[in-house]
Amino acid sequence: MTKEKILLSAVGLIAITVSAIASKIVSIIYVRTTNIDTICELTIINATLIFEPYATTTVQTYATNEKGGPCTILETVYSGFL
Repeated sequence: MTKEKILLSAVGLIAITVSAIASKIVSIIYVRTTNIDTICELTIINATLIFEPYATTTVQTYATNEKGGPCTILETVYSGFL
């Protein structure tokens, strides 16, 4: 019975760790690389367009959540949060 409890605890810890990592992966923003482009090409990982009180960097730029999407609206990008 003890081996089963240890194995079940290990599986639970692995599941928690994987879900914590996966939640950070989805926060990706695409921004312009030059002023004349209308397509977002540059990728910023660990950033969001939604207000984040723990963000360490805040930048005003043309950005979107869609890869290759139109980049015509000036947005505030919050990044570096934990």
